[in-house]
Amino acid sequence: MKVEFDATLDDFVDVNMRIRKRSHVLRSFNWKVTMVVALTLGFMEFMRGDGPLWWNALAGCRGAVIAGGVFFALLTVLQPIDKWRIRRFYREQFATDGPIQVEVEISESGVSVRQHGAQITYEWKSIKSVDDRVDSIELWKPGGPVVVRNRAFDSAEMRYEFIGLCRSFTKTS
Repeated sequence: MKVEFDATLDDFVDVNMRIRKRSHVLRSFNWKVTMVVALTLGFMEFMRGDGPLWWNALAGCRGAVIAGGVFFALLTVLQPIDKWRIRRFYREQFATDGPIQVEVEISESGVSVRQHGAQITYEWKSIKSVDDRVDSIELWKPGGPVVVRNRAFDSAEMRYEFIGLCRSFTKTS
C-alpha cells in the first residue's frame, strides 16, 4: 500500500519535537541542568548570608527553589524560540520553504520512505511500535519515527487499513 502527502517545514519541526519529548536522555539532561542551577544558586545564597546557620540554610533552600522554578519555566517559555531555530535548520537543509513530497509505501518486506530525492527502506523488525495519533500514524524505529500524516489518506477506511497492515507486518516479523 502506498500513500503520499505534502509535508511542510512545520511537519518536520513537529516530528523533531516528538522525538525530543520521547527521549529519556534529553528529559534527563533538562532535569539535571535544572538541579545544578538550583543547587548552585542555593549554595550561593547559603554562603552569602551572615546570619545564623539556620537562617542561611533557609535562604539557600529558598534560592534553590526559586532558581529551579525559574529555570524550568524558562525551558517551557523558550520552546517557541527552539521551534523557530529548528524550522530555520530544515529550511536551510531542504533549501525550500516547502512543501516537500513524502511517499510512504508498506509491503511485506518493510516500510519505504521517499522524500526530497532520497529513499530509504526499513525492515519490519526495526519498527518498534505503531502508534495511532489524532493527526498521524507513527512508526517508531531507532533514530525516530516515520510519521504519516492523516492527509495522506483519502478516507478513514484507508487509514485504518494502513494501520492494520502495519501492525500485522510488525507482528509477523
